[in-house]
Amino acid sequence: MGLFNWLFGNKKKPITKKKATVKKKVEKKPTAKKKVEGEKEKKKDNSVEKYCQAFNENIAKNQYEDALSNIQKAIDLEPDNAILYYNKGTILYQLKRDEEAIPYLEKAIKLKSGKIKIKEQAFEFEPAYAHFNLAMSNFYAKNYKEALKHAKMSEKLNYELDEVKRLYKMIKLMIAQENLKNQLDN
Repeated sequence: MGLFNWLFGNKKKPITKKKATVKKKVEKKPTAKKKVEGEKEKKKDNSVEKYCQAFNENIAKNQYEDALSNIQKAIDLEPDNAILYYNKGTILYQLKRDEEAIPYLEKAIKLKSGKIKIKEQAFEFEPAYAHFNLAMSNFYAKNYKEALKHAKMSEKLNYELDEVKRLYKMIKLMIAQENLKNQLDN
């Protein structure tokens, strides 16, 4: 048997003159504690997926309060997942509840990563989107310096350039208006 056949064709390993020793592989069975933890992980994952699926269905039906409730349940099960906070903050921002949206979007950015799976489709956290939505929430909450800071970060992270440029113009206009008002008041 040639080397090529052994590597690519024949599944049997060539026999050498050394005496083969048989090692019995002992498979460790999980302890009851590890088995229970594994089952909890599976249930937890399924529940997060279930709540995220319900969240998406609520959004499709314009049931925003139910969507917020479902995403909060997912957050409660997986509090270190940035995409869950991003989703909640984004819905609050879209509902014009900017002051409420800000801490969720900030938390998402702080956590930096997260994934969810819904109906076999995986979604990953995109920091550029979170920075843009946080910039918009801060803009509408009249926190213009914070809005500018996060607009710059979204641009740096390659968020859609035209939208960031429009946001820059709006922020600069509002800062100029604030400065003019302050000058007139003094």
